[in-house]
Amino acid sequence: MSVPHVLPPNLRGRGRSGRDWLHRIALSCLGLLVTGSILVVMLVEKFADGGWMTVVITGVVIAFCLLNHAHYALVRRKIRAADEALGWITYPEAPDPPSLDPQAIPQCLWSARAVAAAFMRWSGCGENFRVNFATASS
Repeated sequence: MSVPHVLPPNLRGRGRSGRDWLHRIALSCLGLLVTGSILVVMLVEKFADGGWMTVVITGVVIAFCLLNHAHYALVRRKIRAADEALGWITYPEAPDPPSLDPQAIPQCLWSARAVAAAFMRWSGCGENFRVNFATASS
């Protein structure tokens, strides 16, 4: 297997010299080594003082990300199966699709500003952070 087939697609065929991508990968590996060693030293030194909490929280976040990825992979498979099952159906073209309302987006932004202002009043943040949502531009 040649080197270009080992590289990820975003590094193939960019017209870069052979040493340029090797330099970037070496720099990334050095960064991984430095940050990984800092993490290991901090965990060993501070594990009893609460470093274990970092491991637990990071593990929970990684597990959530993996579950999220698995869920979206399942949804993707189900959508493909539905597309294959219903692929024989032809849908008529819309003769005259409705035009977009140019005021719809500013109205949504106005609603978001109103919600943000209400939250700031409720949380008390409005005393330290003043924004006049009535005159703010879209």
